[in-house]
Amino acid sequence: LLPLSHQETVGISTLESLAVSWRDRFQKRRVLYGAGSVASVLLVLGILVLAGLLANWRPMRWDTTFEQAQSLSPVSKALLKEVTQPLTLTVFLAEGAGERQGAKEVLQLYKYHNPQVSYRFVDPEREPLQAQQAGYRFAGNVLLDYQGRRQMADQTDENAITNALRKVLKKERQKVY
Repeated sequence: LLPLSHQETVGISTLESLAVSWRDRFQKRRVLYGAGSVASVLLVLGILVLAGLLANWRPMRWDTTFEQAQSLSPVSKALLKEVTQPLTLTVFLAEGAGERQGAKEVLQLYKYHNPQVSYRFVDPEREPLQAQQAGYRFAGNVLLDYQGRRQMADQTDENAITNALRKVLKKERQKVY
């Protein structure tokens, strides 16, 4: 090999310094972009965890249907405010009945508006003695039990249950003359 001249040596070292400084800049930029990406992901995860905690702390429902079809009426909500003791709703429907899911959705609305409300399903075919003792007449009956007073609703819709609730909340019996 032949020795390099001073100019050639300076030129090579200049090229090397340019290459090193370009690599340093590229690596710094990559670190900065990577750190920014990690920070963004952590921020989004933090917001999602916070939203999840808030949702579990106080669940909220919004009924965005046109006629508020997935909400209880103001009358039902007002009556539920009067319930201060445990209220048990017993629904008499067969295990595979199609109405069972609709009844469950209505009952969940009552439970959502007052934690004193509980409900259960009884299959009158599997538990006929319990159904007969409760006064079961036909599928879809709902028995409301509140402070020892009992009232049967004929259907699992809001109107029937609210009417039975109104009757069971009355403390005095009507006198028949």
